[in-house]
Amino acid sequence: MRQFSHLVFYFCEGEYDIIQTPQIFRERVRDLAKAGYTGVELMVRDAQYVDIAMLQSALKENNLKVSAVGSGKVYTQDHLCFCSQYASVRQRAVQRIKNHIDLAVELEGNPPVILGSIRGGEPDVCQCGMLNVEDCLRQCAQYAAEKSARIAVEPITRLEISYINTVQEAVEMVERIGVSSLGIAIDSFNLDLEERDVSEAIRLAGKHIFYAQVADTRRYYPSWGHFDFDGFFKALKETGYQGFVGVEPEEYENGPVEDAKLGLEYLKKNYGDMI
Repeated sequence: MRQFSHLVFYFCEGEYDIIQTPQIFRERVRDLAKAGYTGVELMVRDAQYVDIAMLQSALKENNLKVSAVGSGKVYTQDHLCFCSQYASVRQRAVQRIKNHIDLAVELEGNPPVILGSIRGGEPDVCQCGMLNVEDCLRQCAQYAAEKSARIAVEPITRLEISYINTVQEAVEMVERIGVSSLGIAIDSFNLDLEERDVSEAIRLAGKHIFYAQVADTRRYYPSWGHFDFDGFFKALKETGYQGFVGVEPEEYENGPVEDAKLGLEYLKKNYGDMI
């Protein structure tokens, strides 16, 4: 049976200007468990602030696992990225990811750390910037290998970032770095915007897939729009990927809890056995 997870944000007291109490986090996790999810995709801004004991307790109480650890807030809120012209910024970005990796190895199931926005979103990344990105990815991959952890680079639409937009570009980067701890995270939303053939792109990613995310058209819950989930899951099955599929909406029609439930009901009914 295919396992599905849902994005949940982890913020905590002391983490700059955003506060989320343990109670609020537990309530969100409990809602997802009640909806039928078996995992949560954890979005973390700074792993040094994560209360691992509280996190593990909340997961255990609800029989959930962490499917992946996201890093997008490191860039979107703290503006740390791999393509910066400043070595100090790049070093801080790499250290944040190392902290994310340290968190991941404390969690059951060896969830991958997703590297998407942290690459940096400058519209015109020069060759020097690309070399910086590759160097930072290599540092993170080597650290992950030392920790027996995994990291996954995510192709992101050119509307948000100017490079590594397609699966082909991600595969080339992963194979050029050549460290087994580095793979790819595929996202249906980005694939739909950037790939000529979504199914073929998934097959191309193949053995490199460490994580898969889904959302429907315009980032709504699965079944809201017209994305070809049949083709997506058929191709994913062909790759042999056995891990979680993370549901990652950013727009809501009925509110986060109800949309999470509706999306999961659709996925389970149509693709729960497609593994």
